[in-house]
Amino acid sequence: MISSCWLAERHPESCSRVNRRRVPVYYAGLQTPWSWNASVQFSLGVLTADINGQEASAEVDWSSLRAAMQPSNINPAAWSAIWDNFISRNGTTWTDYVRMLDRASAYLGRQGVQVKDINQILTFEFLIADGLYPSGVLATGRDAGIEAPGSSLTFTRSFGATISSRYSSGILGWGLVS
Repeated sequence: MISSCWLAERHPESCSRVNRRRVPVYYAGLQTPWSWNASVQFSLGVLTADINGQEASAEVDWSSLRAAMQPSNINPAAWSAIWDNFISRNGTTWTDYVRMLDRASAYLGRQGVQVKDINQILTFEFLIADGLYPSGVLATGRDAGIEAPGSSLTFTRSFGATISSRYSSGILGWGLVS
C-alpha cells in the first residue's frame, strides 16, 4: 500500500487529511517469457496547481502528445478540430491541467462515476471536445416514404452531432447517415 494525496486545486488544506488514507497499487506482473532477473521501476508523484503558493505556469507540451493521443478510428481532419477544442477548453499550462482534472472528476463523481484513472477523465474531456450530445444526432430528415399495409418504406437521413461523425463520409456525403 502506498499513501497518496490528491490535492484538489481549490482545497489544498485537505491534503494532510486525505494523505492518511492508503491507496492500493496493483501490479499485474511481468509479461511472458518471464525473467526473474528483470527489475520494475516506477515513480509516484504529486501534481499540484501551484508551487509554493504561486501558480505553476509552465506550458504543457500538448503538441508532442497530439499524435499519440489520436484514436485510430478518428479521421485526422476531425482530430484536428477535436484537439483544438480540447486545448481551448482545458488550457495550456500545468495549472490548467490540474484544474481540468479537478473539475471533471468532481462532475463525474456527482454523476455517480467513480474515477480511478486519469485516462477516464481524458476520455470524458475528449468526448466533450468532440461535441458530446445526448442523442448523437443533430438533425434528421425524412426524404421519402410510402405507406403500405403492414410495413411502410421510408428513406431518412441524419446528421451526426459530434465533430468526428461530421468527418465521416456516407453514401449521402460528409456527416450524413442514411
